[in-house]
Amino acid sequence: MHFLLFGLLDHTKAKTSMEARRVMYDKLTQAGLGLSTDDDPLSSKADWFVIGGRWSGIFNPVVEPFEKEAARRLVELGVRLTASGFFDKDLSTHQKVLQHIWETHGGKDVNPYNRNHYNRLGYEDDAVILTSYWIDKLRLKAQEDVYEVSFDYQLRCFNTATNQLISLTDCLEDADTYRDTHWIVVVDYHD
Repeated sequence: MHFLLFGLLDHTKAKTSMEARRVMYDKLTQAGLGLSTDDDPLSSKADWFVIGGRWSGIFNPVVEPFEKEAARRLVELGVRLTASGFFDKDLSTHQKVLQHIWETHGGKDVNPYNRNHYNRLGYEDDAVILTSYWIDKLRLKAQEDVYEVSFDYQLRCFNTATNQLISLTDCLEDADTYRDTHWIVVVDYHD
């Protein structure tokens, strides 16, 4: 099963999104995400992970209007919308339409539906500086998320400074101390 994890990284540790994604990948690997030992804080939490993955692009402000228009357009084209979204085969059939919608909304690079979700270091917009805008968005996400039932299914946050894996809700309690001083990196992990 795939889970969403947000990683926090002090902005002095990376100057660019690529550096932040690379450092986060290395920190998660060193902390044992995907490995199982008695001493690591992430023991047995995942068998593999990638930066971005299924959630690649969520830190791009263009994503919300893109997803709304893409859904509308795909339904117009006769694609069936399921409870979990669209089927990959339908998305790949309409790659050009999706890319056009993405670019029309100002999106750069490949739109989130056409991305390689197994790209180890993700894409440019999978790491951003944590601003008030993103703190507010994450707080809304944490409030509406149905997974906040038990720790095993919560949205999680990994702080590289403390090597701690905590719930997103707990992480956001201290978010103001991270504002404008930390990268936030989206991680897709599987267990």
